[in-house]
Amino acid sequence: TGVDRSNLFEIVTLSSSAGSYVVQFDLPKETATTISIYNTNGQLVKPVINGRVTSSKINLDVQSLSAGVYFVKVNVGDKLMSKKIFIE
Repeated sequence: TGVDRSNLFEIVTLSSSAGSYVVQFDLPKETATTISIYNTNGQLVKPVINGRVTSSKINLDVQSLSAGVYFVKVNVGDKLMSKKIFIE
């Protein structure tokens, strides 16, 4: 899969600043990756990326989302990470 580390939280970080979110990758090689945003009902509200990435920063455009709680799901190879975000 290109992801040798067992803990995805070590190679993918999600940070926020002034209502903006950034997903940052530090992958050892190009890897199949999807990033999606889901609401608390588990419904997909925004697909962000579906492709191959290595080391990069991806800005999450959350401007169109209503205030509330969402989950950013990041699939890298066969690994899955989910993080809660708050939109004000």
